[in-house]
Amino acid sequence: MAEAANYPNDDIIRTRTISAPARSIFAVLSDPNRHQETETTDWVRDAIDADPITGTGQIFSMNMHFDAENGDYRIDNTVTTFEPDHAIAWDPGQADEDGIVRPGGWRWRYDLEESLATLERTVTGVG
Repeated sequence: MAEAANYPNDDIIRTRTISAPARSIFAVLSDPNRHQETETTDWVRDAIDADPITGTGQIFSMNMHFDAENGDYRIDNTVTTFEPDHAIAWDPGQADEDGIVRPGGWRWRYDLEESLATLERTVTGVG
């Protein structure tokens, strides 16, 4: 079970054009086992839950690492948007001792937009 997230007041939005079908990009984003491929740092280590993301409300957990935060930690993500081949989002958080995930921090959202002119895809992430 997850609670509503508290978000910082600032949004960081980056747009990138990728020459790949939207379904291929969405396949990577909806597979926690492949999230390390999307991260330019070495924070994302591996998926605790090997199952693909299939809908809103799903919680998937990842092993993470950040030296400034005492090294290894676990993050529990609650899926908030799931529109196959179009959009996916999740709120990171941490489960308490009762298993309730308390989201906080940045919402990670990816909107995939097809461009008919170039046949390229635009990935916009909010994080």
